[in-house]
Amino acid sequence: MPWLNIIDQQMIGTLGGVAANNHIPVMIEDDFAIDSGIRYVIADAAKKTITLTLPDPASALGYDLVIKVTDATNQVEIYPCDAEKIDGREEAIKLDMDYSYVRLVSDGVDWYIIG
Repeated sequence: MPWLNIIDQQMIGTLGGVAANNHIPVMIEDDFAIDSGIRYVIADAAKKTITLTLPDPASALGYDLVIKVTDATNQVEIYPCDAEKIDGREEAIKLDMDYSYVRLVSDGVDWYIIG
């Protein structure tokens, strides 16, 4: 499918390289600052509580991010970047059940839970 390669190249050029590997999940077992090139985070909180920091929403306009917890022996806390908000609140999202997840999208100013 040669047209797919053309579309991929256009996306990479438009997004500055973000589209190249954003479908590969990142496995996390420790605190982590998510950048706008990451689309899927899989967190294992078996050993400790994990703190995740979202990217700046201004650099992630329209960005769709999924965070899933495989082992919630401890919890996963998801914080907005700086003074930004998640669904209008500055508090963290806390995932504390095995296999729970949250799906977020950026409007360029804040983050919103969409799933």
